[in-house]
Amino acid sequence: MGVEVSMSVTSVSPDDFADSGSFGLKVHKIVPNTNGLGLAVGWSNALDWGDTQDAAETIYGVASKSFALRPNNNNRLPLSVSLGLGTGSFRSTGAIAAGDNVPNLFGSLGVVLIPQVSLATSWTGSQWNLGMGIAPFRVPLTFTLGFTDVTDNTVNGSGFNINAGYSIKF
Repeated sequence: MGVEVSMSVTSVSPDDFADSGSFGLKVHKIVPNTNGLGLAVGWSNALDWGDTQDAAETIYGVASKSFALRPNNNNRLPLSVSLGLGTGSFRSTGAIAAGDNVPNLFGSLGVVLIPQVSLATSWTGSQWNLGMGIAPFRVPLTFTLGFTDVTDNTVNGSGFNINAGYSIKF
């Protein structure tokens, strides 16, 4: 079983750095005897401050499974597929416009090209995203570069993001 605690700082300009943000929590588990089926439940915007207090609380559940695209090759090209149901940031554009926080479907696909590089795409319920993960060092430090809302479907429009992550195993 794994537990993730996340912190997002959403105000990054020099004049108001860290004035807005939120904390989240996720619990996940690989189900035994299922060839890698993973289940998770999460809560985003559980605690928030600043402008983030206007964001809808997100509660979600998701199932994920990995498959080898080339099972008999040294580079098996692992593909990960996820499908979930959630409120908040997973709502449709119609639910967002109406101010409803109703559950909606979301999903993603990701493939590891080499151990240090992966590609991913996701549908959040209202926007399509594309990303690339990079793990350039021999420590559990990763970087993700991504394009959000590539179809310009939401009021915020298309964007670019950079994320860094570090994992600690207890």
